[in-house]
Amino acid sequence: MNAEVFLDTNVLLYSISKLPEEAVKQRIADTLATTLAFGTSAQVC
Repeated sequence: MNAEVFLDTNVLLYSISKLPEEAVKQRIADTLATTLAFGTSAQVC
């Protein structure tokens, strides 16, 4: 499977956020996470 885009893990965290102050970010992140073929990567220290 090829990824269309790379999503930062923060986007994935926003997609499951229940905080009222993050409602706009949550909707956008959820849309991205559910409509795109995305990839992620492990952070290397």
